Amino acid sequence: GLTLSEEKTVITNIRDGFDFLGFNIRKYGNEILTKPTKKAEKRFMENIRKVIKGNKGCRQESLIRMLNAKIRGWGAYYQHGATRDSFHRVDHQIFLSLWQWAKRRHSKKGKRWIKDRYWHNIRGNSWTFAAKFKKSNGKEDQLTLLTLASSFPFLQYTQIKGDMNPFDVDCRLYFNQRMKSKMLVSLKGRKSLLYLWEKQGRKCPICGEPIDTHKAWNVMPTVQNGRKCNLLVHDECFKLSHKSNDNNK
Repeated sequence: GLTLSEEKTVITNIRDGFDFLGFNIRKYGNEILTKPTKKAEKRFMENIRKVIKGNKGCRQESLIRMLNAKIRGWGAYYQHGATRDSFHRVDHQIFLSLWQWAKRRHSKKGKRWIKDRYWHNIRGNSWTFAAKFKKSNGKEDQLTLLTLASSFPFLQYTQIKGDMNPFDVDCRLYFNQRMKSKMLVSLKGRKSLLYLWEKQGRKCPICGEPIDTHKAWNVMPTVQNGRKCNLLVHDECFKLSHKSNDNNK
């Protein structure tokens, strides 16, 4: 029969809390909060420091790209929890590690010079770790380091409605709307939507009418030339297309 592992099982009071999948789950007053565990913070910072120490001589732009990939993944994972204090702590530790990285590169330079060389005033924050670089078209752009506290605000998880089934074709519109909502909360998602919008000439590929704020629209997963892709279509067009496909079966 079914048995529980004594090593992996703990019975505890919810007010004492417990750790699960990198989260500490605990009741504070009348509220249950999920926060990153101390171990998760420590493990993440060890990973960040390893990247920084292992790239003492690399360009600032390259270091930012490597760190952003890790920060983006960690931030997105914990974004649904009560992470404000944890994110501020980790941001500060990353700053201290980068400051040491910059000082080692320019041991004979003063603090002001180092600050002006690597940290810049961007959108009102004068301590933004950023580097200029040239894009493929030759134009100059600026790459900034993501900060957990500002780049990953608390995002409340929206539960799936009880009567919705991802495998039911009649529920496709609902899950497409969830996909759209998820894409809109991330910078990468917004860029993807903008790219699709421009690629389609800002029009719905089914009816040819503009995709704008006057009509509800959504992301429709489809297959073109044997490859999976997404299209932006009006809700009405999606329903008509879906109905037509069902009638043809």
